[in-house]
Amino acid sequence: MALGAERGGAVLKSAAVLVDGCLQVGLTDTEYRDVLDAAGEIARAGLSHNSAYEALEVVEIARQFVPVNLSALDTFTLSVVTDLTALRARLTPGQRIALAGLAREVGWEYPEESSQTPAAGGLSDLLNGAEIAIYTLTENAGRQAKQNLLEEAPGVRVELNHEHGGSSSLAALAVRADLFVIAWASAAHAATDFIREKRGKKSIVYAAGKGAASIVRAVEDWARGEAGHHGGEDDRRPETALAR
Repeated sequence: MALGAERGGAVLKSAAVLVDGCLQVGLTDTEYRDVLDAAGEIARAGLSHNSAYEALEVVEIARQFVPVNLSALDTFTLSVVTDLTALRARLTPGQRIALAGLAREVGWEYPEESSQTPAAGGLSDLLNGAEIAIYTLTENAGRQAKQNLLEEAPGVRVELNHEHGGSSSLAALAVRADLFVIAWASAAHAATDFIREKRGKKSIVYAAGKGAASIVRAVEDWARGEAGHHGGEDDRRPETALAR
């Protein structure tokens, strides 16, 4: 895959799945560095604003595991972060805040925006006053997504849930939130069905991946009317099995 000519979002999504699978199995130091080298080549080749979220997802998945070689992991992360930083003028607000979050993790000084005042009609305006619920079993991704969203849109309220089934608190959140984001690749069947039942016709969107970038992307799409314009559940769910 790393040597193939085809690049883009679909290839990066496949790369994220492969990286996840390899790291779950366990690798030697050499194998680990080979996987990261291949993932870095795939992520950076033909990188553009159209594939930025997918590239960020690959990096976030790699960073969810205890590193076999921390230096190799940081080198891989920085290579993608620096290439995306060069494209920041073309990135969406959601892509920029996800990128800035990764940059902070590795101590990279992400360039500050020229203006501290959010542009009218930007993500901050679109999310102001909204309450967003995020359901994911990958707790660190949920926390990072919450931090990213609050930094971009201080007027938004974000609640996290990591339960495997239904509860009174999850039911209340499902009824109350303006938007419910479910990380489809990191969710339990029982909790997902419970949320859908309690939400009724209120907006649900599905984040395709396990990382914070996928969650931020789902929120950004909804805020811009790409996923939640009909006011109900977005049935464009990724073809990914739910966690048991």
